[in-house]
Amino acid sequence: MATLDETAGLAPAAGAPTNAEPGPGSLKLAVLVFLLVVAVSLPRHLVPLAFAGGSVDGDWFTLGANLASFGVLGFGEEPLVYRAPGFPLMVAAILKLTADPAHQPEAVVNSIGTAAVLLAQSFLLGVSALLFYLWLSLRLSAPSAFAAALLLGTNPYSLVVATLVHYDVLFWVLLLAFVLVLEVAFGRQGREALYAFFLAGLLLAAGALVRPVGLLVPLLLLPVFLARQHRRERLTSYSSLLLGFAVLLLPWTARNFAITGRLIPVHAQGWSAMFASTSEVMVRNPDVYQWNIVARHHYLPLYRRVTGETEITTETYARQVLKLEDAAREAALQNLMARPHIFAVNFVTAGTSLVTRINAILLTAFVKVQTHEPFHPRWIAGGVRGNLVRGAEARAFQSLHDALLIAGLFGLAAGLLRRDPYLAVPLAVFGAIVLTHALSYLDFYYYVVKVPFLVAFAFYAVDALPRPLRIAATVSLLGYSLGLTWAMGFLS
Repeated sequence: MATLDETAGLAPAAGAPTNAEPGPGSLKLAVLVFLLVVAVSLPRHLVPLAFAGGSVDGDWFTLGANLASFGVLGFGEEPLVYRAPGFPLMVAAILKLTADPAHQPEAVVNSIGTAAVLLAQSFLLGVSALLFYLWLSLRLSAPSAFAAALLLGTNPYSLVVATLVHYDVLFWVLLLAFVLVLEVAFGRQGREALYAFFLAGLLLAAGALVRPVGLLVPLLLLPVFLARQHRRERLTSYSSLLLGFAVLLLPWTARNFAITGRLIPVHAQGWSAMFASTSEVMVRNPDVYQWNIVARHHYLPLYRRVTGETEITTETYARQVLKLEDAAREAALQNLMARPHIFAVNFVTAGTSLVTRINAILLTAFVKVQTHEPFHPRWIAGGVRGNLVRGAEARAFQSLHDALLIAGLFGLAAGLLRRDPYLAVPLAVFGAIVLTHALSYLDFYYYVVKVPFLVAFAFYAVDALPRPLRIAATVSLLGYSLGLTWAMGFLS
């Protein structure tokens, strides 16, 4: 049987370095995969999910429009701290270029602006595949890296996610850029390495400003630096990363402090999430937005007590988020003292669910939109009669997900047995994200973050196979994915 060394050019010794940086050939293939992904994700004959039928996370566009009009993340000129700024900043920049809310009617902004944001999402999906290829090419063979990047960008789940006006694809881009730059930094020395680590810190902070689940990443990266750096380089390299992280994150933290008088690194929702995870044992159905269930049973009484209103509204929640956070903190701590087993169970099931499951119902919703088949506008709201159930497309994608998961587990086992340092960074990053959701809260949209890691670990295993099996596995995975993409209309 061929070894990993023979199939992917890896040295079997522990601590083997990756390639210092992508070569010229890699850059050409990266551009090719970018073009292919953008071409597949651009068909205008398909109807995007856009705001997911008026679903729960539809205020990102509104915040971006307000930012473009008033230069403030909030309502009008009133600054607020209930949302992370990253995606609204992107929306605001796009609206400034296409349909400036300060000079256009709302209908024009909504129509042209949404179309422009979705166009940008296709571009970002291509960028994520490009960065993914460049990162994998540091360790895997070019065919394996190319197939993995193409699968990441053209599988139907990624393509459907890119039709949402949501932060997921932007977060992929920043996360993959961070992982790539950090891996390159470990392959450099001296001042060049310090600059690269600083840039990696900036990218990590940018990702945290889109989704703060990256805030724990520096902590879990510390063992990686201790294992991969010489003793005299550990402190300077890690400090350079932290400096870049702080340089970009602290100004926003300072803005939040100026508004509230509190230390809020990104946004204020942490205790509400903790309250949810300590209130009841969650039923981990990735196809259901469980916050609606928790809110109805537990959060709504707290909300009514704090605000005096009978129903939860975005405006009141945003303006009174600090009072609500204080009440949620008190209630969460009481729950932890009285019933610690609830949080313990939710901690385990959240981490396990994020690793092993996927919200494939997105594909069924997309198909229903194409056929104009009516379904309840709150289709991911738990307990709503007429909720969607998985169709054939969702079940088919679940099979692809499971195949990638099994392959990825084999890949991780092989890499860990060989102590391959290449796996250290993605394991630390994904581990930090899983830990963050386990400690706080896991719900419907949060499963999207796993997909690049799922594909990466799977193709790490595929690349380790003997050549005939490697070709067969690559063709099977990529062919199945493209076949499902074609069946959903993206390639027609």
